[in-house]
Amino acid sequence: MVPSVITEQVMAHRIEMIAITDHNTGGNVEAFDRALKNRDITLLYGMEISTKEDVHVLLYFSDIITLKAFEKEVVRPALRNVEVDPEIYGYQLYVDERDNFTGMEESWLGQSLLLSLYQAVSAGRKFGALVVLSHIYRRFGLVYQLGFLPDDLPVSGVEVLSPEEEEEVRRIRNLTVIASSDAHHPEQIGRRKSLLRAYSRSFSELELAFAGEEGRSVSPLWD
Repeated sequence: MVPSVITEQVMAHRIEMIAITDHNTGGNVEAFDRALKNRDITLLYGMEISTKEDVHVLLYFSDIITLKAFEKEVVRPALRNVEVDPEIYGYQLYVDERDNFTGMEESWLGQSLLLSLYQAVSAGRKFGALVVLSHIYRRFGLVYQLGFLPDDLPVSGVEVLSPEEEEEVRRIRNLTVIASSDAHHPEQIGRRKSLLRAYSRSFSELELAFAGEEGRSVSPLWD
């Protein structure tokens, strides 16, 4: 998905804040940031990593510099040099804000990193990221993969894909719960959303909302 397509879909769904969370890379985030700013849409600098246990984890960073540093210092050293046929697994392309292709990733980004779940969470927190467990009840989600939600895992929140899943999380843990599109195709953008109650669309306010500070909050917005 290129910037113009995502921008069109986001505007159609009246979304004001989104995250780009490609698997194991933040290489396209800067281009999308430039494109979305022209439409007054706030972008979260994100990435979705896959741990050694095949558990997906969302990371939201305060700025592009921190995201790039995390990729360079944590992700790339834990990424094996595995090459795949792009005709089978898809072309891993980098773009600019005008949808022009600027490069192609050679190493397969869909692989699991050489990092355990606890190592990944710890590394994310060290870089000041909001750490959110992806779609925990679906494939590659923590509960789906491991069967339980550890009490000692220091995450900022969890992502769910239905009201029933939200209810189940709230029954077992006192955690911030969000819903998001988890979109891999344009028509999937906006299929699930969260409502942010805060004083501005910023990372610092989102942090406070995840913590429930002074009336701020973030929670699923079900249709």
